[in-house]
Amino acid sequence: MSVPEKHHYLPIFFMRRWADEDGLVREYRRPRHDLTSKRKAPAATGWIRNLYANENKADPIERQALEMIFMSDVDGKAAEALSYLEHDRKKPAEWELRAAWSRFLLSLLYRSPERVAYITKKVRDYEEDTLNPALVRRYAEIAGPDDPPTFQEWLGKAGPLTPDLRVRLIELMIGSRRLSEAINWMHWRVHQLDRLEFGFISGDLPLMISDGLGHSRSFLMLPIGPTRLFIASPDPNLINAFTTQYPHALEGAINEAIARQSTHVLIARDDTLREFVDERFRKGRAGKRSRLLDYITWNSPLHDVPPSRSFMR
Repeated sequence: MSVPEKHHYLPIFFMRRWADEDGLVREYRRPRHDLTSKRKAPAATGWIRNLYANENKADPIERQALEMIFMSDVDGKAAEALSYLEHDRKKPAEWELRAAWSRFLLSLLYRSPERVAYITKKVRDYEEDTLNPALVRRYAEIAGPDDPPTFQEWLGKAGPLTPDLRVRLIELMIGSRRLSEAINWMHWRVHQLDRLEFGFISGDLPLMISDGLGHSRSFLMLPIGPTRLFIASPDPNLINAFTTQYPHALEGAINEAIARQSTHVLIARDDTLREFVDERFRKGRAGKRSRLLDYITWNSPLHDVPPSRSFMR
């Protein structure tokens, strides 16, 4: 069995939606100062070696389980759900398909290199500053008969806890029943725009969200291809407010948001957006920071702001 070390934070099935007639996508990066632009196969972009690896596991499959088993299951079921969404243009009646798509949306919040680094830092801070002192005090109470006599000896034998905690936390957040059900109960729509100037882009942070998902004006938006946009909200009027925007204004605002909030890579169908990307990608972060893992959040068009930038802070 092949054990993957290339971990795709941009799922291959999803990147194929931006492929041109040759099956290639346009990849934009800014490794230092200058923007690079290359044509690549969907499988050759949006990955980092061992991004989700659990360094505490010696067994190769256990070490790569988050990518090999968990993320593979998320993406495989999401591909099914997306096929239904595009064919029927409505929310699946089958609950499993709804849950699969909701889980995929949540995965886009947590699987990017920036998110993984953020989670790792928070878990390490917790382990070093909060978890360990608490365990030091309680170790004698909770240690079993076969455990080392002191916490320091146990930790030295067990190794750092951060890799295990990070993997478990990512799984728990992507599988969050509370957030998944909030998305499942929203109204869903696939919005087709045929007269766009350049088409939508994607990136390592392609999902646009409101500040919180439990209020009446909450929403999620995700370009699911160069001319299609997925929108979810509890309020159908809010969805209508997005879909009745001028197509070029909607295209420009969403592309600007994705270009400014992404940090590693942007994906487009062709190179016509090079100048647009060069002016925005890694040139200062836009938007308001959410309590949800420091993620950037956006306003809805129902706020009293100019329509061309109506859902951007």
